[in-house]
Amino acid sequence: MASVGLAAGNRVILNFMMLGHSQNIVFKSATFVALKVCALLASIAIFFLVYWLLPNGKVRTRNVLRAAVAMGVLWEVAKYAYMKALPWLNFQEVYGPFSISVTLMFWAFLSGLMLLAGAHLASEFSPRPETDETEDEETLEIT
Repeated sequence: MASVGLAAGNRVILNFMMLGHSQNIVFKSATFVALKVCALLASIAIFFLVYWLLPNGKVRTRNVLRAAVAMGVLWEVAKYAYMKALPWLNFQEVYGPFSISVTLMFWAFLSGLMLLAGAHLASEFSPRPETDETEDEETLEIT
């Protein structure tokens, strides 16, 4: 919702800056770019907040931000790839009146997979705790 609000606000601001002459290619291009940038920033912010606030423990912001940016960009690209692939998936023919529900569930599944992949990526970026050599020796003696 925030990205829609920001995009609409950008459109109003650009319309004001162009003194009401907004029915041209420059205005349409500027609003298209502003909408895509706001959507990308909102996606990155969503992934950042999920990766930063949900873990049970302290998480370094820098590690989470890298994963959030990667997954936000990937999610936006996947969104357009999914829209292009929908005609080939042919959900309408297979599922009939339930095709919209199946389409949304399929996208939710793909989004969940991307969310988990980003969480794994964020954990890979986090520094590993140093292990003490004496702990390793003790575990070897016990086994």
